[in-house]
Amino acid sequence: MKRFFVSKLFLAAAVATVAVGVTAPKDADAGAINLENIKAVAISAITPVKAAPAEDISTLKMKSIKAAYMANARLEAIRAGEEPGSVDSGSVETWLTKVDASKVNMVTNRLHTNLSAADFDGKTYFVDGDMGTFSMNENPSSRTAIDPVTNARVDKASATTMADASGRIHYFTSESTVNEFFAKAASNTAYGYSPAK
Repeated sequence: MKRFFVSKLFLAAAVATVAVGVTAPKDADAGAINLENIKAVAISAITPVKAAPAEDISTLKMKSIKAAYMANARLEAIRAGEEPGSVDSGSVETWLTKVDASKVNMVTNRLHTNLSAADFDGKTYFVDGDMGTFSMNENPSSRTAIDPVTNARVDKASATTMADASGRIHYFTSESTVNEFFAKAASNTAYGYSPAK
């Protein structure tokens, strides 16, 4: 560890020496480079950087859902001949739409039509034909998803299924966790309501 620290210090000093020697003028009287710059670079090279706090899953999901909604709103504005920047994010309740499980391809987790039912362990899942049934049979973990609020595994056969504007499906344990999810998008958060520009 000590050897690593010392070698890192020497490397930082060498880089600083080269960088300062190339970019900074030499002292006319002493013919030396600025030692303060070398110290600053060397210290910054060995100082650990504090990581930003990680965002929780529900925040990341919310940002993704909002982005899908905004992209769709801008596309609709363009189609209507309006300025795409003239849309706002609307209310959070418009970002997700509850959909019937029979319209959800539970292998691809997207809205789909003409799905067939596949029964496993007394539960019904919806898939796109024999290939979807085969895939779900071979990979039982595809029958569950993570609830973004509780961070718990939820069975897709009994989950509350919500679609975002891009057609992606998000699975929730219940209606109450959907409401908790919506409550996270308060107007004072980075991923909440955005006014039109």
